[in-house]
Amino acid sequence: MKKILSLLLLLLVTGAAADAPREIRPRVVTVRGTVEIREASGAWRRVQERERIRVGARIRTGEGSQATIELSDRNHIGLGERAEFSFVSGTVATTAPRTDALLGGRGRAYEIRCELTEGTMSSLLRGLGPQGSSNFSLRTPIATIGVRGTDFVTTVKGGGGNAPAPTPASPPVPDALQERMRTVGEMYIRNITDRARANQERGAAPEAAFRKAIRDTKREWTEENKIPTNLEPVFDNWGHQIIDFGREKGFELEVSMIFHAADWFQSWWNENPRLTRLVLAWWNEVGTQVDIWVRTGEVRVVPDRGTRREVRAGEGLRLRGGASGPIDATPIGAADPEALRELELRLVPFLRVTEECVSGQASPY
Repeated sequence: MKKILSLLLLLLVTGAAADAPREIRPRVVTVRGTVEIREASGAWRRVQERERIRVGARIRTGEGSQATIELSDRNHIGLGERAEFSFVSGTVATTAPRTDALLGGRGRAYEIRCELTEGTMSSLLRGLGPQGSSNFSLRTPIATIGVRGTDFVTTVKGGGGNAPAPTPASPPVPDALQERMRTVGEMYIRNITDRARANQERGAAPEAAFRKAIRDTKREWTEENKIPTNLEPVFDNWGHQIIDFGREKGFELEVSMIFHAADWFQSWWNENPRLTRLVLAWWNEVGTQVDIWVRTGEVRVVPDRGTRREVRAGEGLRLRGGASGPIDATPIGAADPEALRELELRLVPFLRVTEECVSGQASPY
């Protein structure tokens, strides 16, 4: 009997050490519409259901498209239309003492880091383990969201908050600015091609579908992102260039057209450094709006500049800011029931869609 007690005591003392963390490989559970993936090195391509995701992969959805991703056992996210998501890193380690394992129990500690640069993402995080043992962080252009088990929705609009500030330096445009402006260009082209695809599906001829998509995209960017009058010719020029690319390539709607156009943008930045800086200054000023709504649990929001905020179940938070200056944080709760209801009406249905996609899916974990 004494030997048995001694053995149990030894297990209690020595068994608490966690196993070495191992990398997790999320998988795509459902795909609706146009969903593309880009590995750390490679071009955009269509993603397949049940496909595994590597660290550094980026996923984006087209207009009217959605995707559900299983990060790990009982931890899922859903991406809405025109969203861009990155899987930054993810590990899991077993934390249960060996005595628990002998009794059939187990504990897992997850460290998961993701990024959302545009669009809406729902998070169903129900498998993060005991309080304090796991961490999930979501990076947006102007803030980082940290949780330890909750259901919440995040939406990012604008995506310009983390752009580097323009400088008065002479051409060529610095590499950092070129990369950021290429992102702006890709986003603009992607909005157009998504709309053009939808227009063609409704029966419009290819060139007419693209022309309408260009008009609609410019109007949206002008109204919602407040494009200055002196920059409207720049966007008109981009639209004409896209039509030229379309004629050259037969108005194909695959990702190759986007990358041909993106290559053209790269040279445009170098040839027009003054306009590049004007566009970037506008993009920084427009900044980003991030809306968060929490259904269960609690999330911690750390703005790039400003005070940390806690958002509890049934509450929301709106952040607005650019690359410099203050980031405004507006709580959305009982004090403003109308704003809270608007946020819930917009985001709750999307959370339910994600739940429907997750239900009935067998997990391999």
